[in-house]
Amino acid sequence: MEEDQVGQTEAVKPFSGSNEQGLAGKGGKYSKGDPWTSHVVVAEGGKLITGQNPQSAEAFAEAVVKALA
Repeated sequence: MEEDQVGQTEAVKPFSGSNEQGLAGKGGKYSKGDPWTSHVVVAEGGKLITGQNPQSAEAFAEAVVKALA
């Protein structure tokens, strides 16, 4: 959605397998926040941490520090 809002949909097409439909089709879990807001997900066990966009940087860093503690 954020890519659509800034006119960069074509730029992310090579990564289309990592979108909601692509992940769900392979048994993955998909989570998203509102556009342009922080959204961080920590997988069970804390070994996979991901952030949605640059607005997630602070929360992402906090999750990494917590996982390493």
